[in-house]
Amino acid sequence: MTARRGLAALALWLAGVLGLWASEAKPAVIVLAGLVGGVAAVAGAATDLARTVAPIEWLPPRPAPEATPADERWALTLRHQLDSGRRRHSTELRDTLAALVQDLVDDRRRADPAAVVALTPGLQRLLDEPDRPVGSARELRRLLDDLEAL
Repeated sequence: MTARRGLAALALWLAGVLGLWASEAKPAVIVLAGLVGGVAAVAGAATDLARTVAPIEWLPPRPAPEATPADERWALTLRHQLDSGRRRHSTELRDTLAALVQDLVDDRRRADPAAVVALTPGLQRLLDEPDRPVGSARELRRLLDDLEAL
């Protein structure tokens, strides 16, 4: 509390005590002091808040970054499989992609038995070399692009 507020609270308390004493109410001086002090503190806080209120400058919301194909769940899953396969020398991702290519080729041949399905060199190598893991994210991207074009 500032000195001015303290003096105002003291004056209010003294006026209350003298008023009650003059009416022979036998006031409890300490209780009355606590009540006056509490009311003075609340009133002081309210006036301080009223003086210090300032408008809030809200920032405009940031536009969400555009999603790229690399941010999609399937791309992140493939990247995780690629990284873990590289560490463990696993061919799991290559096997999955080879099965996908084989399924696509089989579906095309079932739909049109006379059709010749032309595979890109990368997809053909994927089917021909079963022990070769997918080496890099760039190679994986080429294989996925070839799969989408198929």
